[in-house]
Amino acid sequence: QLLYQRQPNMAGSLPLMPEWYLLVLTLAAAAVLGLLWRPLLMAWPLLALAIGATALQAAVSALHGTFAVLPASRFGRMRHYALTAWLHILQPCARLRGRLAHGLTPWRRRVDEGLALPRPRRHRLWDEAWRGIDERLRRLEAGLHQRTLTVVRGGDYDRWDLEVRGGMLGAVRLRLAVEEHGGGKQLVRLRSWPRLSLPVIALNVLLALLAIAAGSDGVWIVFVPLAAAAAGLTVRTVRECMLAAAVLLRVLHSGEHGTPL
Repeated sequence: QLLYQRQPNMAGSLPLMPEWYLLVLTLAAAAVLGLLWRPLLMAWPLLALAIGATALQAAVSALHGTFAVLPASRFGRMRHYALTAWLHILQPCARLRGRLAHGLTPWRRRVDEGLALPRPRRHRLWDEAWRGIDERLRRLEAGLHQRTLTVVRGGDYDRWDLEVRGGMLGAVRLRLAVEEHGGGKQLVRLRSWPRLSLPVIALNVLLALLAIAAGSDGVWIVFVPLAAAAAGLTVRTVRECMLAAAVLLRVLHSGEHGTPL
């Protein structure tokens, strides 16, 4: 890779993501349902756009490829470029299959430690061993990583310190503060709250509205899959938030970070 190679932008990176093919399959399913219910015909242009973006990305990547030896004939060179473009299309499919089959990030299988109601909580821990805030956050992050959860650190200007992800859809964020009580004793205060992805919420609302519209038109063969998709997305999102909340509670009450009050 060249040192000064330009990084791809967000639009150029999307067709390279394995999850992009899930979006294409979803649009294809919606387009097929559009044959039964006219409002879903709007999925056809979106499907064509998604497939076109995938083909364009593969073609551009193939044209920018470097080959040790190229055939002299134009037909031979076109075969090389076509094969390279086809491999660029297959590569995200292979990565998606690996993620689904072997539980790789972000489809990692989580440790089942129960579920907890995903609501805002306040935690207090008493610790007689002095530690800096950075060290406490690192220890907390390490404890969450041991339970195969993905943990993201907040930036310098974020109003949260750690985000514990129960999956792709739901997470719990927390903020930490320390009160000094002399003699090295500390009162650790934490506040946690569930965090939902805005695109997921928008997609869920869209599916629910389409299901209601299809039901009102009496097209039950379209209503059932749309309603099932909306319900499944809601259940998955809530469950991931509940899992993240349960694991966070388990780590905080393990005694490794202080005595819960």
